[in-house]
Amino acid sequence: MDCRKVIKVLGVLSIIGAIFCFLGGIGAIAGGGLMSAVGANEELMGQVASDPGVSQSMDELNSQLVANGGQATDTQTAVVGVGIGIIVLGVIFIITGILDILEGVFAFKAANGKGANPAFIFGVIALILNVVTVIASVIQGGSIFSYLFSIIISALYVYCAKTIKDEEANA
Repeated sequence: MDCRKVIKVLGVLSIIGAIFCFLGGIGAIAGGGLMSAVGANEELMGQVASDPGVSQSMDELNSQLVANGGQATDTQTAVVGVGIGIIVLGVIFIITGILDILEGVFAFKAANGKGANPAFIFGVIALILNVVTVIASVIQGGSIFSYLFSIIISALYVYCAKTIKDEEANA
């Protein structure tokens, strides 16, 4: 197996993944901001609630909150809270995108013989994060099979980076 070609392909895949992370992050931040703005504004909340499809859901939510000792304003607080949570998720997506870009750049540098150590380090970090994700998924009752592809790709990335690093050390 030609690890230089493999790591270059994996670098391209990392950069493509980064683009999707950036787009998802921007969308999540915009959507979460809009949701928080609507939730914080009583007049806008009333306009959204006047939609027949939404108002039934809002009425059910409000009646559940009142039955549990809450107030109708708790719905607004919940909407703002969810919006903020979505914004945080968007920021995490963007940070992940930045890490994916770096991983892709380091993969290209390693493939071109300009130092495989950073690619190896980023590969190990990605592999560890994927294993932690699988463990968290299993603890929550999920399946490892949905994450198996990510672990295989990360392991292949680490293997190729290590192989190139060893080749450079012996040259």
